[in-house]
Amino acid sequence: MIAGAVLLLGVGLLLGFELGRGRDEGPEGLAQPTASPSPTTSVSPTAAPSVVVTPSPGEAPAITSEGQVLQEGDRPVNPAPQNAACTALIDPGTLGSCGEVLVAAQRVVWVVQQAATPTGSPALTVRISTYVPDAGGWVEWLQAADPAGERWSDANVLASDLTGDGVAELLVGFREIGEARTLEYDIVGYSQANLPEVLAHPDAAVRGSVVVSAGSISEYSAQYPNGEPVCCPASFLRRTIAFQDGFFRVSGTETVLTAAVPVSQI
Repeated sequence: MIAGAVLLLGVGLLLGFELGRGRDEGPEGLAQPTASPSPTTSVSPTAAPSVVVTPSPGEAPAITSEGQVLQEGDRPVNPAPQNAACTALIDPGTLGSCGEVLVAAQRVVWVVQQAATPTGSPALTVRISTYVPDAGGWVEWLQAADPAGERWSDANVLASDLTGDGVAELLVGFREIGEARTLEYDIVGYSQANLPEVLAHPDAAVRGSVVVSAGSISEYSAQYPNGEPVCCPASFLRRTIAFQDGFFRVSGTETVLTAAVPVSQI
């Protein structure tokens, strides 16, 4: 009788254990995982700060000279003496400005001059020259001209060392006529023979502004995300252009408010 009671007790315990497993397991008898609470993401009601995108050196493509404004031309010679002031290279009867950069003891002189036109718009000419003894004067290596005054309202040159070699490159800017006031510019450096050549021609900047600081270029171009009128862009795209791995590259971009755009140096 005692053995029978023990047997019945064991069978009851076994049945209770199996019933408990049935409540905790799925249809195949596998334990069901407990669901974890899903993470939540809070959205700030304020606008997120602008994000500066900075590619690693070599990652951003090089800016080429494609579309450059300055051209080689037919290399005319100005017979002014080697030690002449840069103003001697401005055509008589025209207004102008000039300057020079010393490249390996050779003077590289730039001239921006303007003449009158029947329409009242300035006829602008930009020339970059060096003195060549064999030619007996100043050879014009690069030039750009708008003789009818139909393309540009202004042109300017800024000398600044952008490559870190101790010699100033030239930023030559051309402001187009029209409400968009688009700015085009060439970055002029020097060949192995120390002659001026266009190293890069960045994209044209609508209502553009360009300033140089600490050897890099800050370029501002208008943005119209909602079809704003040309006069009143919603914001500007600031591109930082720097000399990296032997080329000029866009090293960073950022959207800024219109009020933050400085006056252009070119």
